[in-house]
Amino acid sequence: PPAIDFQDLVLLDKDASLRLVRALTEVGAVQITNVPKFGQARNRALENLATCLEADKANPVIPIITMADGSIRMSTGGATRKGLMEPMSHSCGEAAASLRSAITTATNQMFLAIDSVSATSSKRPLMSPHYADWIDLVRSGEHLEHLHSYSSAPLPHSAFELSPSALTPQSPLALDFHVDSGLLIAMTTGYYVNFPSNQVNGLF
Repeated sequence: PPAIDFQDLVLLDKDASLRLVRALTEVGAVQITNVPKFGQARNRALENLATCLEADKANPVIPIITMADGSIRMSTGGATRKGLMEPMSHSCGEAAASLRSAITTATNQMFLAIDSVSATSSKRPLMSPHYADWIDLVRSGEHLEHLHSYSSAPLPHSAFELSPSALTPQSPLALDFHVDSGLLIAMTTGYYVNFPSNQVNGLF
């Protein structure tokens, strides 16, 4: 997706704001780059997530799902309502507070930039009487935040455990292409542990 520098959004740079609106209109996605300390926050949130969830996988608050390719997904999540960050559903997600804050900051700045362009446009979105502008809409909403840990399918302990269904071809994708019901998805790339990221595996 097209890239917009976070600093340009902070400065409400007109050219960057117009490129942002164009990217969201024509492509539907945009990268916000150079968010301060984002890499550190991402690493802190994700580097121990898999081992933490695995250690407590018997806990019923951790949803465990088998994906289309046989991999296992474990998750923790929380919500932000009217700008207030609520605790994650499991303590494994507590290290994500800085990451959640960084993503919220970048998202809010993105919508402030969109509003700066909308304020001078004759095509302002009609949001009254409920919302004054995009940032009002975003700050008033409920945001659901999830951290997922994926692991490859466990190997059978012996050949006797193989069933006919285990021999059928599996989907090359863990999750089929789909559209979520949210108005906007802000996300970060995967964090790999003992498994290299390449074009065969990863986020498409």
